[in-house]
Amino acid sequence: MDKQFDLIAMMEAIQKRFKPIVIITLIVLIGAYAVTHPRLQILPLKYESHTMIIPANLALSDIPYLSEPSSAIDLQVDQFGDKHDVDRLVSIALSGQVLAELVGKFNLIEHYEINKEKVKYPMTAAIGKLKDNYKAFKNEYEGAEIWVTDKDKEKAAAMANEAVAITDRINRGMLLDGRKIRMGIIEKHTEAKQKELDDLSARIGQASESEKKLLEIKQVIAMEQLAKYSNLLDQYRIVTAQDLSTVHVMEKAYPAEREKSSRWMLIIGATLFTLFVLVLFSTIIHVMSK
Repeated sequence: MDKQFDLIAMMEAIQKRFKPIVIITLIVLIGAYAVTHPRLQILPLKYESHTMIIPANLALSDIPYLSEPSSAIDLQVDQFGDKHDVDRLVSIALSGQVLAELVGKFNLIEHYEINKEKVKYPMTAAIGKLKDNYKAFKNEYEGAEIWVTDKDKEKAAAMANEAVAITDRINRGMLLDGRKIRMGIIEKHTEAKQKELDDLSARIGQASESEKKLLEIKQVIAMEQLAKYSNLLDQYRIVTAQDLSTVHVMEKAYPAEREKSSRWMLIIGATLFTLFVLVLFSTIIHVMSK
C-alpha cells in the first residue's frame, strides 16, 4: 500500500501525539509572549503619527476677489482645490526634496545611527530609512495624508507636521511662479507706456498748434493705459506678496499615545507556525511508521 498523506492520517497523528503538540505549542506561545514583552525592549517600539491636509483654492486670492469684492461675491468658487491639486500635494510630499529637508532638520543620519565613516552616502541611506517609515497618499475624502513612524513619538509628530509645512512652501512657490511671470510682463508694458508718455510730453512742448492737439489726445490715451497697467501691477504685487497657505490642515499630527507594535502578529505567527510544523512532522512520522 502506497504511503500517502491524507486527512485521516493527519487526524490519527494528532490524536496519537496530541499532548506533546499542545505542550510544545503552549511553550512557544508563552515564550513568544515573554520575549516580545515591551519591558524587555527586545522589539523596538515605534510610534506612528499622521496628519491630513486638503488643498486650498488660490483662486480666492486672485485679483477679482482683491480688487472687486462686490462683483466677486457672485462667483461660485470652491474653498478647496480639486483632485489635481491633491495629486500635486502627494507628489511633492513624496519628493526627494521634502525627504532631504526632513533628514537635515531632524538630524536623521545620527538618529538612525548611520555611521558616516562606514556608509559612503549617509544622506541617501538616511532618506532610504525614512522612506520605510514615511507614507503620503490621497485618501477617500479628496485629501492628502502623511504618516510618519519613529521610535520617538514626539519626533514622529514633529516630522509629519514639518512635512506639511515643506510641502506647502514648495507648492506655494510653484503656483506663485506663474503669477510672477505675468507680473514681469505687466512691468515691461508699464515701463514702455511710461517711456511713450515721456516722449509725448517732450514732443508736445516742441510741436505746432495743429500737431499739439493730436499729441495731447495720444497723451490722454497713454495716461489712461499707464494708469490701467499701474493699477494691475499693484494688484499683482499684492497677490504675490501675500504669505498664503496652499493647504488646509484638517488634522494636525500629535504624539501617539500608544506604540505601534507588531508584537501580537509575531506571537500569533510563531504559535501557528509551530503548530503547523508539529502537525506536519507528526503526520509524516505516523505515515512512515505504517
